[in-house]
Amino acid sequence: KPSIPDLTINKFTAYLKTIFSSKVFNITLLLIILTYSSITIFNVTSPFLIQEYLHKTVVFYGHCAALVGTAWLLGNLLSSMTTQIPNFIRIRASLALIVLASLVMLFFHNYLPLLWVYLPCFFVIVVGSGFIFPIAYVSSFAIFPELAGVMSGVVGSVFWFGGGLVAEVSSYINLQTPVNLFIFHFAVAVLLCLIYIFLLPKQSALRKP
Repeated sequence: KPSIPDLTINKFTAYLKTIFSSKVFNITLLLIILTYSSITIFNVTSPFLIQEYLHKTVVFYGHCAALVGTAWLLGNLLSSMTTQIPNFIRIRASLALIVLASLVMLFFHNYLPLLWVYLPCFFVIVVGSGFIFPIAYVSSFAIFPELAGVMSGVVGSVFWFGGGLVAEVSSYINLQTPVNLFIFHFAVAVLLCLIYIFLLPKQSALRKP
């Protein structure tokens, strides 16, 4: 029987240093956290928004949550169906879609019923985020394929920690007016674009033609 090599503390520490010394990995992990933040923000802020401003019940919130889950699944499926298209084209198109939906939500909420602005725009944001997420997630593992086992634990742990931080920040959004939430969505969308364009190294698989 082939034996499983022992993973000592020294080896594990050395692996972590190698992994986190990679700028490509760190920025890719940040993109993973921010793309999933659309779900996190929804989970934290939407119950209040739906009940206070839309005057809907918790049952309606459950329907909205199912719709958001469907949007995320749709984004994942579209991502897997377009693997023949270069990553940089797919990601740029998705980022443009997310920014556009955020802008529409921000500027049209005063002119249209809140329900018909928030839900369709947020659906588009989640589809775009769900589209980018698997591309970035898989790319993070490909950076150090020889450390796949360690990478799995690192990516998963940091991802959930980052999601917790986003949830904490979201809890401080002043929802006395919905515009604050829409500004936050737009800020996250712009931050995603800036990180992808200016911080992610060109050798990343996410930017290669």
